[in-house]
Order: sequence, then structure tokens, then C-alpha cells
Amino acid sequence: MQRFLGLDIGKKRTGVALVDDQSRVATPLETITFEPNTDQFIARLAELINEWEPKGIIIGLPIDLKGKESIAAIEMRGVVSEIMLNINSMLSKSGKEEIETLFIDERLTTAQVERSMKSADFSAEYRKKHRDALAAALIAQTWADTL
Repeated sequence: MQRFLGLDIGKKRTGVALVDDQSRVATPLETITFEPNTDQFIARLAELINEWEPKGIIIGLPIDLKGKESIAAIEMRGVVSEIMLNINSMLSKSGKEEIETLFIDERLTTAQVERSMKSADFSAEYRKKHRDALAAALIAQTWADTL
């Protein structure tokens, strides 16, 4: 069984989910409330990687409505490249294998999660707290459904 972390990276928060290639069911784990590429963000992501030992990380990439990579998608690839450079450097130093990065279209995932939670009558506070982790789970599930 191989595990993968799904990430929905935002400017202020990053949702994290877990999926494996056997059960193919994504589970939201948490929301990291530090901005990407800060020491705190990298440290928390490294803790999650050490805990779950994923083979790869599935990243939601903001594709525009025409199916093209937008400026935001290009910027996201740059952010992810820096994050993974830091993470893989840490892993190498501790004698562990580097982690692969997989990108998947995240078009409207947060909006879809928000609509679902609103229709289920969740409070605004609950939605804010869980939206990013649920969006990460949707990203990871979308990937798992392609296996």
C-alpha cells in the first residue's frame, strides 16, 4: 500500500488530506494555518510526512476555466518547487527517499466544498475551519479515482 498526501495550497491556509492506492478513499487530515514556504509551514508538512510516510504529494493546480494553466498555476508550480526542494532536502539528510510531486486540476474544488457544506447547513465558522482540508480531500479523491 502506498500513501499520498493531498494539498490544497492557499495564500493563508493549506488543506491536507490522505489517500492510499488500495482503499482509494481520501480523508481530510487538517489545515495548516501558516503561509506556504515559511519555516512553520515546512516544519508541519515535514511532521506529517514523517507520520504518514507518503510516496508522493498530490497538489491542486489552479487551471483556468478554458483548461489552460493560468498565471496562478505557474506561480503555484514555483511555490511547490520551493516547498519540495526544502522537504526533499530534509528527507535526504535523514536518509529517506525523496517524495514525488503530482499535480491535478483543482478547478472549483473549494467552491464545490463550500456549496456542499452550505447545503448541509454547516455554520460559517465550521465551513471556514474545515473547507481547506475538505478541498484537499476532494483533490486527493479526484486523483485516486483515476487509478
